[in-house]
Amino acid sequence: MHDNAAMAGVGGTTIRPWEGRDREHVQALLKLLSQDALVRSEDTPTYVAERDGEVVGMVTLCVFRTLTGPKAYLDHLVVASD
Repeated sequence: MHDNAAMAGVGGTTIRPWEGRDREHVQALLKLLSQDALVRSEDTPTYVAERDGEVVGMVTLCVFRTLTGPKAYLDHLVVASD
């Protein structure tokens, strides 16, 4: 369930699915959560927030099925402080 369309956000920020070119930026953002965090998969439903051509945030959308129906939660939600 990976939508390739970018979504315009507030204040010139765009939300879009992450791409291979974002790996370094995503890795740096993950380090804000934990120094041991590493990008280990490239096919997860992860989205980046981009402003003026720079990645300034990220989130991973986790979707799974349970006995009572589908569930979803946001993981690795990080926004750069600058």
